[in-house]
Amino acid sequence: MMSEHKDELDSVCSNMSMVSIGGEEMSAEQAVDEAVKATQDGLNNLHVGLRNILTYDERGMTFDETKDDYDKLYALIAELMDLIKTAKSIVKQVQPRKPRQTTTKAK
Repeated sequence: MMSEHKDELDSVCSNMSMVSIGGEEMSAEQAVDEAVKATQDGLNNLHVGLRNILTYDERGMTFDETKDDYDKLYALIAELMDLIKTAKSIVKQVQPRKPRQTTTKAK
């Protein structure tokens, strides 16, 4: 029964539009899956990194000892922001276009 639902979903998704991500054309389904997976992985890494830096003060670590870790977190945050922009781009590309307003001329 679950397989039937997945087949139906795959069939519907296969009719979805193509999107362009970073100059690469792919199905909207693939773009969504890749963007969400990368975002989840990034958030998990951010969580671990943030928890680690919370211990630096009590361990008496200096700026120089922690700088690389902070730089990595800043870079990870920048990557996550780019991934959110990618998700926004996907939404814009698959959203149906607003219908054009037809104007009627007064007689």
